[in-house]
Amino acid sequence: MSTVDVPAEPYTQPTAIVQFFLKDVPAPQAGHARGLFLYGFGIFTVWIWLASFRSNVVVVTALAGLAATLFVLGVGNYYGIGVTVETGGYVGLVVAALAAYLSCAELREAAYKRSVLPLFPLAKH
Repeated sequence: MSTVDVPAEPYTQPTAIVQFFLKDVPAPQAGHARGLFLYGFGIFTVWIWLASFRSNVVVVTALAGLAATLFVLGVGNYYGIGVTVETGGYVGLVVAALAAYLSCAELREAAYKRSVLPLFPLAKH
């Protein structure tokens, strides 16, 4: 079995960032640029999180985790702290698990016309 040494960085960034944004940024400032990009999405996620308080606990928790992930990754990229980026990756895995649970619960609710997995609604009907 042979291994192939493939640089991970191009696969961990959205294509649009690499094509349109980072190509014009000098290499020493690429981490700053990625950090600022992640901060921007973190701010947007906080905005959406504030609007989610009438949905359910799982959505609110997932959006809070996503905001935390984006800010932790932003700090790690901006300041070049590898451990912080790794921590952000682990927080992102928790958010992915929450998103998987949410999608499964919503699909089952639509299929069975009743709540199968609890989402703990926050809005009073």
